[in-house]
Amino acid sequence: MKEVLRKAKALWDFLRRDQGLSCFATLKYMLKATTFFLFENEQAEDLLSYNLIGVRHPEVYKTMFTRADNAALLPRVNEEAELPVLRKKHLLLQKLDNIQRGYFYAPTQSKAQFRDFIGQQDRQRYILKPDSGAGSVGISFLYKNGDTYELESSAENRQLTSLDDVYEHIKTKDMIVEEFIPQHVQLNDMFANCVNTICIHTVRLPSGQIEAVGMPYIQFGCGTSQYVNSGDVFVGIKSDGKLFSYGFQKRRGLLDVQRVTRHPDSGVSFQGFQIPYWPETMKLALDCAEKIPQLMYIKWDLAITPTGPEIIEGNGMSAGYSIGQTYSLAERHIGVKKELSEFYEALAFAKSMTQDRVKVINSTLADFRAGHRVEDCDTVIILTDGVNAANEIGTALGTLQPRTDARYILCGGDDSIRVDDEGSQPVGIEDVKRYLTKQCGVNEADVLVHKSAGNTEKNLLSLSNDLSKMGAHRIAIVSSWFHGRRVSDLLDNGDCLELPRAEVRFAPIYDPVVEPDNWTQSLQGIREIYGEWKNYEAASTV
Repeated sequence: MKEVLRKAKALWDFLRRDQGLSCFATLKYMLKATTFFLFENEQAEDLLSYNLIGVRHPEVYKTMFTRADNAALLPRVNEEAELPVLRKKHLLLQKLDNIQRGYFYAPTQSKAQFRDFIGQQDRQRYILKPDSGAGSVGISFLYKNGDTYELESSAENRQLTSLDDVYEHIKTKDMIVEEFIPQHVQLNDMFANCVNTICIHTVRLPSGQIEAVGMPYIQFGCGTSQYVNSGDVFVGIKSDGKLFSYGFQKRRGLLDVQRVTRHPDSGVSFQGFQIPYWPETMKLALDCAEKIPQLMYIKWDLAITPTGPEIIEGNGMSAGYSIGQTYSLAERHIGVKKELSEFYEALAFAKSMTQDRVKVINSTLADFRAGHRVEDCDTVIILTDGVNAANEIGTALGTLQPRTDARYILCGGDDSIRVDDEGSQPVGIEDVKRYLTKQCGVNEADVLVHKSAGNTEKNLLSLSNDLSKMGAHRIAIVSSWFHGRRVSDLLDNGDCLELPRAEVRFAPIYDPVVEPDNWTQSLQGIREIYGEWKNYEAASTV
């Protein structure tokens, strides 16, 4: 019963404070959430965060990457023994020697040291955080006014009459005290009530190289916020440090967002807004990742001060869980369970990589580097997912010298997502068709779009009848050359294309990202190889 009451109190605080619901709405929501909350606490938090309780979205929830998913997959990419560094704020700060602000952790330091810490500071304001906290929950502020101290949080405001009282409070609550971070004036112009937070993700590759991955973004506070709360307003950041022209504002729950082009309070436009010290900010995240070699993946939160960037903390929870998933839910109406699960799986694949496995994969890739051109083929089948993997359609297909009098069949999915400087844009069959007809001069009537039947084998099987009716004699199957082993084996088996009188060849697209000497050097290369080889015997038996 005690545990039930504890959970009920936590749920009430979460809904009232973090979601901003009225007392009546909170009671109504709690009744709807009872079953989930009492038996599946993590699931309940997910459903509440995305405003799904009481809404008929069971199919949407199945597509969502949850806290439980993250907890299961994170230890596969980060050393279990090092995970406390991402769960305990003071442990991370101890490992970083490039932190500019002072901090104090009561459970490992004395009252005398705390007096020295406060006495040495000219600052009148400090931020107190639960050492194991996440998502801005439990944050409070300490104001120094002569010999008295005021503690302010969303739950309470009270005065503490002595440093001893303050020390006992932070020790009992297991909190870390930090100097308050001053913010750069340009970010104050956007929103000055809190420290607006930049998020950058880093990955350590098997080579030891550190790479920033995914889309960096900034979370702005809004309204009366004194700290950002799961991205009150969040906007993507381009590679040059300028903001996207639009972002999203959270309203009630991360599923309930609206698209915005300027900050709702200051009115400052996102278009052209430059993040100060952007090269230094990226470098700081990479440098900090270097200092923790046991951790493969870290999401960094950073602030921009008047003199440069400052690390706030590191997290093991992927930003795709909240912000990235919110983008997906808002624009595609599905979660990112598939994408993030595959991301973690690819990292786990890279982490387990041995020299023997790399040699086997490299030798198999090298078998298909020569390939065939398509100039003497009357029919060309293009597996568009393989073209997407090769990044640039013109470069990829240009090496094949497409014929204008050949017939083209385009197979594959249209759901591949590329994030460019203005957000998510689909890349797929229509891009390839446009290139063939507009750039290469192929007659539009000679380009057949074949609805994807699933995997490569099913696609080829479903094409047999069409190819027979077309009288195809010389057929080229085009895809990225790391895809070659699977396609060639399917053709050798003779089961997927029943065309005994036709000559069928594989025509690989050159893709430098997955060169035998290159693919282990970038996350993109690792993900492409993993996606192709994860179920293939040549990789799994090494």
